[in-house]
Amino acid sequence: MKIYLYFCGKKIIVKLKFMNAFEMEFINDMKRLSFRRYDVCNILGVTMPTLKSKLQNPDTITVGEVVKLKRKGFKLINLGL
Repeated sequence: MKIYLYFCGKKIIVKLKFMNAFEMEFINDMKRLSFRRYDVCNILGVTMPTLKSKLQNPDTITVGEVVKLKRKGFKLINLGL
């Protein structure tokens, strides 16, 4: 969602991003484990855009990817497993 603000006659665009519960949990797990998105991409063998898509739509995550993440210490409680 974009919000347009005007300050001193200039238009400022503010982009808001809403995260789902899985994405928030995933990011918290990454911080807890000191992983960066780049590290997770290497673990899963995917590109950065693919990882972003999987976080926004957790239904696309495969069982194999869940197993890889669990082995690295991710909890994945909100995935419903």
